[in-house]
Amino acid sequence: TKTMDLISIPRDSRVEINGYLDKINAAHSYGGMDDTIKTIRNFLSIDLDYYAEVSFQAVEDGVDALGGVD
Repeated sequence: TKTMDLISIPRDSRVEINGYLDKINAAHSYGGMDDTIKTIRNFLSIDLDYYAEVSFQAVEDGVDALGGVD
């Protein structure tokens, strides 16, 4: 369908990771992207097929393109 959905999950969201409650940003340190994707799928009950990594420089460039932050 050439469509995509974009979500933003607050990094302090409390989720179950491998049977334990923790912040969602901890999933990556436990098992890399595999555990992160599994955690997001379980947390939101969604079919997550792909993800994108964005460098911090790209975020800075995007903010600057929108007029920056005072």
